[in-house]
Amino acid sequence: MPTELKSETARANGAKSHGPITTEGKEKSSKNALKHGMTSRNTYILECESADEFKAFLAEHISIHPRKGAGRADAIAHWRIRLLSLAACR
Repeated sequence: MPTELKSETARANGAKSHGPITTEGKEKSSKNALKHGMTSRNTYILECESADEFKAFLAEHISIHPRKGAGRADAIAHWRIRLLSLAACR
């Protein structure tokens, strides 16, 4: 059980923190709990990946599979599977 001094110190330190202020800081902190991104709603391009390569991959996949909406979801699933296979090789 924490002492009163520890509790007061924790409250004082907690009051100093207001989280990230800049847009970049907020974006970075939003990914703090992200482990692998395989089940996330958003598609994350890792720092070691190319956003242009993803856009080209997505455009090619959608042109091959023109089903409305499903083409994008399939492409993202394939991108994530590709990411897993690359991670396994490292």
